[in-house]
Amino acid sequence: MVKQEERLPEWVLNLSGESPLQMSATEEDGDQYLVGPLCETAQGCLNKRLIVAFSWDKDKAYGMLVEVPEGLPSDKSPTRHADTRWLGKPDQGMQALLREQLKRDPNWY
Repeated sequence: MVKQEERLPEWVLNLSGESPLQMSATEEDGDQYLVGPLCETAQGCLNKRLIVAFSWDKDKAYGMLVEVPEGLPSDKSPTRHADTRWLGKPDQGMQALLREQLKRDPNWY
């Protein structure tokens, strides 16, 4: 997923962030995936998070890196100010699955 990517934060390269939620099993296009969020820190999860999907056989991995500017006023929607970067070249179905995972966060509006 990150092999050919440039300028990624260290916590993304090493998958060394914190996971606020359990990973969950889901299906996309007939394949099983383990999907969940990973954040740089538990406190900074709104600002820097990676939504990941690993195939059951661990042969494929996809990610959506989401960064929201720090200090964004609470009346501003994070969805309108977020930068998104796709990792692992996910197709449209996988992109939809990763977006749906992000929408499950009650702080994401």
